[in-house]
This record gives sequence, structure tokens and C-alpha cells, in this order.
Amino acid sequence: MSKDEILDQYLNTVYFGSNAYGIEAAARTYFDKDPAGLTLAEAALLAGLVQAPSVYDPRLNAPAALTRRGEVLNDMLKYDFIDQAQYDKAIDEPLRLSKSSPFVAVQEPYVVAFVRQQLIDMFGRDTVFKGGLTVETTINPNYQRLAQEAIATTLDREGDPSAALVAVEASTGYIVAMVGGTDYDVSKFNLAAQGKRQPGSAFKTFGLVAALEMGINPWNTFYPSQPLSITLPGWNETWNVKTFSHSYRGIINLVDATLASDNAVYAQLALDVTPERIVDAAHRMGVTSYINPDPAIILGALRDGVSPLEMASAYATLANNGQHKVPTAILRVRDSKGKVIWEAGAVKATQAISSGVAHVVNLILAQNVLYGTGKSAQLPDRESAGKTGTAEEFHDAWYCGYTPQVACAVWVGHPEAQIPMTNVHGISVTGGSFPAIIWQKFMSQLSQDYPVATFQDLPYDPVAWNDNFRSTHAVEPTTTTSSTTSTTLPNGDTTGSTPNVSGSTSTSIEPPTTRTTRTTEPPSTLKPPPTTISPPTTEHTPDI
Repeated sequence: MSKDEILDQYLNTVYFGSNAYGIEAAARTYFDKDPAGLTLAEAALLAGLVQAPSVYDPRLNAPAALTRRGEVLNDMLKYDFIDQAQYDKAIDEPLRLSKSSPFVAVQEPYVVAFVRQQLIDMFGRDTVFKGGLTVETTINPNYQRLAQEAIATTLDREGDPSAALVAVEASTGYIVAMVGGTDYDVSKFNLAAQGKRQPGSAFKTFGLVAALEMGINPWNTFYPSQPLSITLPGWNETWNVKTFSHSYRGIINLVDATLASDNAVYAQLALDVTPERIVDAAHRMGVTSYINPDPAIILGALRDGVSPLEMASAYATLANNGQHKVPTAILRVRDSKGKVIWEAGAVKATQAISSGVAHVVNLILAQNVLYGTGKSAQLPDRESAGKTGTAEEFHDAWYCGYTPQVACAVWVGHPEAQIPMTNVHGISVTGGSFPAIIWQKFMSQLSQDYPVATFQDLPYDPVAWNDNFRSTHAVEPTTTTSSTTSTTLPNGDTTGSTPNVSGSTSTSIEPPTTRTTRTTEPPSTLKPPPTTISPPTTEHTPDI
């Protein structure tokens, strides 16, 4: 590609402020002219706008715009692009702006930019920028307003962190709301689609999915909840794992560990399941970013991070009974003659995970909303499921939740850097605090447009549990717990006894060569075990 071609593409896409993308739109917006009809002074003003459209907006700050125009003209004279006579005429030309912009109707620049990039990916730059396409989007303006209000009324003080939100309709993949920022002129970076941050414990869901796919029964599989120091072959450092509150629960099963967001239990599970299976599950469900295959990813320690769009898409797979629909903000595209050349409904769903696995995860994460870390996200009139996530040092906080129809991911943090959120409205920000509150405000309104449904309404094939599974990575427990039931532990012991669990350091777990089929499912309605997890006594139960 030549320099002229690169410049041409740049001028056709760059943002000039006032919802004007590209030089054609900018010329119309500010001077109501074609680019070829611009005077030297007008062209210099537009060239100066690109650096900071909101700062040099000629309608809002004419002196700054004229100063910036003068800087451009000075450089043009200095480098012999114009002569002195041209410079003198242009520098003295008064500012003559058009009365209004033809693009003021564009209210969602983050969405517009996202849709434009989706179009470029689908049809190429030449097709998109030569014009003539008519595009219908999936964004619901009312949901967009509700999402913005949920954020604005929750993070409403000076110095508060930012937030991003994406809502995806599970059965269609339609992005019905996307809040990627608050001021496009200040920052064009779309936090909802481009921002990749550490998801914390919201990533445990993919570890749970991978475990269920191995036939690991979450009700009958137990691990010690205690501080861990794990060293595996090939590791240069010891993996030290602690829970958020530094409180531990003895030997607990995976259901209780999920509701408590127990890092210690999930770290042991990651070693049994293997990081590769966790990566595979996340990618099948909708995460598109690279995921480093390390055990710590189950706790959200990713090399590159993930976006709210990816997390909403992946959790929508659970809501859609294990079927994944690629998320889209484009409903339909017509060419210049009105012919439909692309339609979202033509994109087929893929069975990313089995309906049985999705069913079990839905049951557990629905319990997490009632009794676990997601309590602040409870909807007043219907069932929902979800998982909180809080990165180390409170840099990022998430709530990823869903009803049977819509999945929504909320991220809260500082986009400019990893800044600890340890004093926001007097509290440290966890996934169960502001993210869950924003989610609840938004989804309680959006869900009114959908019929009340439960996860039990979805048909599913029961999971074939592997009764022969035994953990090879559960650590030797330092505490014991008692129980009124007798259930098989990973090594064959039962609750109430002190298990003798091997501390093997093998990192390669092969899938079981045979599977014991057990079609008996857990009760349709889970109750919080009286000897393990009970409803939190505080409003927010933080996690990492």
C-alpha cells in the first residue's frame, strides 16, 4: 500500500469531532462543503482538529481552534507547502462555520465506531467507505439509555472509576446495549469491546465447565480449603494461593467453593482439570483473546485480559443452553439498491458445551446469586445466575450475569492504569459491590421486556458423571470438617474422616478412558448446605 493510499484511508476514517468520521463528513459538518471546495484556512482548521477534537472544537472554543489553525498554517509555510501570500490570506480569513451539523443525530459514537469496524471486517474498507450501504443495528436505544443511567447513578461522584457494560441476547447473539465510555471526544477507546482487563474469579466459571466436561460431580467432589504453596516441575516460583478474606472452610465440595469463590479449592481443581481444558472451554464459549495456559488463569490471572464483550458472549452461551452465537451489533445490511447482502439471522449457533453441563452451571450460579458473592445482583421478580470477579489489589471488578434470555457483563476500573480501588464511596470495590449493583439496576429494567423464565425450563441431557475420578492434585488437608452425609472424596475417603490425598506434581491429566454413566441429577432446587455455606450476613461478600 502506497503512502497516498494509507493517507486516503486515514482521512476517510479519522474522527474530527461532532460525530463526523472522515474528511467528507468533517467538511459537511463544519463548513457544509465538499472537501474539494474547502479554502486553505478551512482545510488547515480541519487538519488541526484531529489532534484533539473536543479541545479545538470551533463551535465550543473558537479561539483555541483559530490558534491551532495558525499552527498548521505556520508548519505549511515553514516546509514550503504554501507561500507567504497564501499564508497571509489564510491566517486573516475569518471563521465561517455552517449553522448546524448534519451528523448531530448520531448519539452513540462508541457503538458507531464498533459497527463500522464490524462492517470493515465483513466487507472490507473499500466497500464500506465508498458509501451506499444501509445498516440496521441490534442496539436498543432504550436499553442503551438504561445502561448509561445505571452506571451514572451508581458511580456518581468526582474521581469515581469508569465502567463498561455489554448486554447480549442469548438466543440471537444480538448486542442490545454497549457502553464503552462517556466522552468519545476525550477517548475513542471502547472499554466494552477493546478494553482487556483481568477478570478475577469471573473466570472460574470456565474451570467449572471444564471440570463438568470431565464428569467431575460438583456435589460429590471435595477439596481442602486452606492456604496453598504449590511448586510444579518447570516452575521457577511457588504458586501461593489464599482466599480473599483469609478465611477457610475445611473440606468443601465444588458447589460450596463456587458460592464462596474459594481460590484455594479452584487452584487445586485447575491442576486436576489442566489449564488447556480451561482455555478450550473459554474459547468455545466465546472468549476470543489469547489465554495463556497456566493454572492461575482459573483465578483470572491472564496475560492479556478479556473484554466485557467477550465475557458477555461467553456467559450468554450458558443462558442459551450451551449454544454459542457470535455476538453482533449489526442486524441487517443492504446495498445501494436496497438488496439485503447480510443478515444476522443467517448465522448459525454452535453447540459449544453440552446442554447438561450448561444446566448444572446455571443451577450453581443461580445459587451464587441467592447465597453467594452475587447477592447484590438479585432481580426482584425472576431468576438469574452470575459470578463476581475482583482482580488483585482491587484493580478491576466484574459482574457477569444472565437470565435465560440475556447475558450482561459489567466491568469497573480505571482505564488509564491499574489503580487500586480501595476507597470508592468509602469501600474497596469488589465484583459484588458496584458491578453487581449496576448489573441489577440495568437488568431489572431490561428483563421486563422478556417473559419470566427459569433455567429449569430449558431441556437438557443429563451429565454422565465419572464416579472413578480421583484428584491427583488435592493437597494434604490441615483441617477437617464434619458432615452428616457420607460422600466420596477425591481419593475415595468420605466426609467426616481425614483424607489421605496425594500431593502429586504431575501437570498432565489425560481424559478418562472410560466413563461411568450416572443419570441421577441433583435436586432441581439447591438449598444452601447448613454445615457449609449459608447466606452472607453482610451486604457484599467480596472475592478475588
